[in-house]
Amino acid sequence: MSGLIVQLYPEGESSNRYEPRFRWLSPPAGLRLGETGEITLELTNWDPARRIPEDFFRGRAPLNAILEENPPARTAEGGYRYRILLIPLDHSNVRLEAFSFYSDTYTLSVPEISLRVLPAPQASAAAAADVSVMDEIYTDDVPLKHAATLPFPQEREEVFFLWQREYRQVIARVETLWDENRWAEALAEIRKSERDSPVGPSLVSIRREMEADLGLGVTEDERWQPFGFSLFSFVVACLVLVFAAAFFFSLRFHRRENIHDDGNKNVTSRRRYGFIFVIVCMFLLGIIFILPEGSAGIFAATNSVRSGRIAVLKRTQSYRVPDYKGAVNDWFNEGQPVTVGDFRGDWCFAETLDGRSGWVERESVINY
Repeated sequence: MSGLIVQLYPEGESSNRYEPRFRWLSPPAGLRLGETGEITLELTNWDPARRIPEDFFRGRAPLNAILEENPPARTAEGGYRYRILLIPLDHSNVRLEAFSFYSDTYTLSVPEISLRVLPAPQASAAAAADVSVMDEIYTDDVPLKHAATLPFPQEREEVFFLWQREYRQVIARVETLWDENRWAEALAEIRKSERDSPVGPSLVSIRREMEADLGLGVTEDERWQPFGFSLFSFVVACLVLVFAAAFFFSLRFHRRENIHDDGNKNVTSRRRYGFIFVIVCMFLLGIIFILPEGSAGIFAATNSVRSGRIAVLKRTQSYRVPDYKGAVNDWFNEGQPVTVGDFRGDWCFAETLDGRSGWVERESVINY
């Protein structure tokens, strides 16, 4: 007598029969700089009744490499293998840090892996031995806080004696950030002062030297807005103050000339000059608030500048679309000045002066 034996498992027991694990399979000896390399991650002992995890590397690409995760392929033994493509962008080791994530009823952990970066084949032995300062900064063999530092520019500009204290304070703030290897924040700080501080023009040469040390070539100077006004508005305001002072002393002079006249003539003269003074002041105020920048005056001119190039970037990659699944289309160096445009969730569109653009994470943007 034969029969079919059916074994039933209580709910949750099926998942207990499986203990899925991730492991890296025979990683290569190294990756070639600028070339696509491949590593394989294997998932074993996975419950076939569960949905296979995918896209768990999204947002976990290292700063010095481009990463692409391919869909898993099932093996003959019942496991799954993921092909991970990596393109190293500099000479420092490519390291994928360990992380954990939740999938279905399992908490899965991916182990860490670190890969050497080999010189590009066309590079000469001398070029391969020449490690730049930026490569030293981002090496995985040295923690960032102990990484090689960039010397802060020592040249100083001569400033008007009334602004010397302001100049020293700005330099001190920027140099502190720079010495802490917070280069993007240091550039944001000096660009903000270059735009808003009365010592702004004196900071241009130092800021350019800082950008050159970071490998930034095509950049633009800030539009100087002392005390928050555009330069044109600032000049017009100064002229108005000078004119108003001259007009006031002129009235005082005419009043003294008329002091020997009869009372009625003196009163008429004061009324006439007072009326002229009010009319002239209203006219000059209208010029200040209407003519600057060809729009609605001081406030609009200030806002138009702030809607332009308002940020610098931390070292980051950019995507064609605001999604980690999109293609990586460029790489922005530390401290790159950009124009920030559209915002979508945790993403914003950034564009450089030389036309490079893409979607970057908001956390990589430093507004000033």
